[in-house]
Amino acid sequence: MGNPAKPPRKAFVLGRADFLKISAVEGIHIEREMAEDFRHFDDQELCPADRRKAINRKYGKARA
Repeated sequence: MGNPAKPPRKAFVLGRADFLKISAVEGIHIEREMAEDFRHFDDQELCPADRRKAINRKYGKARA
């Protein structure tokens, strides 16, 4: 288990803007089409599970 003297670390969640800034430093950029998809998800107020489903349907690899 962990060190009993240290309190457990709390989760830290990055927002999309921060994630994109960090990714840009690493040379990773999202396509314009995917950025539009994310805006569309925001407009529709999709929950995280529905966002994942939509992304998997559009960009996921077909399983054999």
